[in-house]
Order: sequence, then C-alpha cells, then structure tokens
Amino acid sequence: LALGVQAQTPTPTCDSCQVSQAVTAGSGGPFNAPSGLGIDQANGIVYVTDAGNNQVQLFSLPGMTPLSGTITGFNDPTGIDFFDGCLFVGENSQWVKFSGGVTVASVNVSGQISSLSVDRTTGDVYVAINIGPGPGLLVFQSTVAAGVTTYVPATTNLTGISMNPSGVVLNATSGVTALYVGDGQNSSAHITLFTKLSESSSPASVSFSSPTTVVNTATMGSGAYPTQSAVDSNNHLYVMGYTSDLFQMFDINSNNGTLTLDHSCTIGGEPVGVALDTLGNLYVSGRGAGFDY
Repeated sequence: LALGVQAQTPTPTCDSCQVSQAVTAGSGGPFNAPSGLGIDQANGIVYVTDAGNNQVQLFSLPGMTPLSGTITGFNDPTGIDFFDGCLFVGENSQWVKFSGGVTVASVNVSGQISSLSVDRTTGDVYVAINIGPGPGLLVFQSTVAAGVTTYVPATTNLTGISMNPSGVVLNATSGVTALYVGDGQNSSAHITLFTKLSESSSPASVSFSSPTTVVNTATMGSGAYPTQSAVDSNNHLYVMGYTSDLFQMFDINSNNGTLTLDHSCTIGGEPVGVALDTLGNLYVSGRGAGFDY
C-alpha cells in the first residue's frame, strides 16, 4: 500500500517512473486500500481516503508528514475533493461535506461513489457511481441562501448513458466547463468528454453536449479500467489505469477531439487516486502491495 509523489516534469515517454517519496501509513495506521486524494493548497494538507480502514488520513506538504486529526466513521470512502475551505468525501450510499472538521452537509445516493469532483465555478458537486442499482453520473446543484449552502439533485441529460463511471473531473477554461469521465464499461476502457451547455436553478437542471470519446481503448489498453483523474494548469489530463498499472498524461488541445498521449508510465500497485499541488507535484495512491518504479 503506497502513496507515490513525483515532480510534474515527465519526459514524453518512459518505461518507469521515479518516486520522490513513498508513504505507507499515517497517524491513523497503515493504509488499507488508499483511494482518493484531495489537497488543501492554502494550508498544505493532503487528504487520503483510506477505504479499507473506513477513514481519511491527513499529511502535511511538502514533506508528507502524517498529521493528527484522522477522520473516522466512513463506509468505504473513495471519492474526495477539497474546495473553498471545505472537504468533500464520497462513500457508500452518501457524500459528506466538512468545514473545520464539522459535518455541514450530507447527501444520500443509491450505490457506491467511486469519484467526486466539485465545480470550481458554481460549487456544484459531481458524483460518479459505479456500483449500485443504476451506475451513472449525478449532479448536485449548489444553492446559497442566508449564508447556508444546500445541494439539490439536478436533472441532467447524462442519465440513460451506458457507462460504468469510475472517475470524474472538471476542467474550466475560457468559460467552458468540460467534464471528463473515466469509464470501464464492458472492459472497453475509455475517457468520455461532456461539455456543459447550460444550467438552471428553477428547476435544478444541467445540460451537456452529447458524449465524445477523447481517449479510446486502443490508447489506454483493453481492460485498463481508468479510475480517478486530475487536470493541471497546463491543460494536461492525468489518468490512472487500475488494472493496467498505468499512469498516463494526455494533452487537452481543445474541448473536442481525441486527446494526445504525452506521457505513459508502467507502475505497480493498482493506481486509483491522483492529485496535483500548486508546485506541480503529482500524488498517486495505489490499492495494491506497492508501486514498482
């Protein structure tokens, strides 16, 4: 079980990646299936969903020193994000929002959340569910009234799409919000792009473009099962391949068309989570026995 860290200075192609530091435990004990990664950039804290131990562990930046304050009481936490001073954690049957260590919102869902991402423009919460009565994508619209933020399930045209979403990440550039979804449906690994077209609050609804496959099985490898993703300030999309043990970086040249593979590394440890800090360091969590670098 490991948490890998490396500088974001990859060569165009390589056979292996060098890790600058590996972490196998925190103040809450050894990892058991570390999954998602969320970073509080302002305070220099990395949050890791420790799914097998039903907790979230904390580490300081840049040295990855374990911090006290492990958050317990979850049920298989996986998806995680940090936005506007708040921590968002997705687990089995619900996602929870924390502010100052206090639960300020909890929203029930049907199924296991695999990934969670907050829209930096609107504050809406995007949730990927890959195990449950109906795998799919859910959007919860953020509404603020009298200083209190509430979340309302939004009607979208994402329902009914055949996919098994395991990762979801948003990228807003030039006023356009792009939604990238990792999908391992029927072992046909691919990344799907949806562009947000419009949003309404009465009733709560969000409209997206038709799905476009921007990374296909031929690039990722059959059965790669892409998990969580991240986007950096240079418009690179980072994708973890759980069953293929691949870390791949794609160049987002535009909001349409196939993405260009810039970098690919074979690593061990069944990579799941990925996050970047403002210094350009890349953090990767893996559920397996460790990474091979």
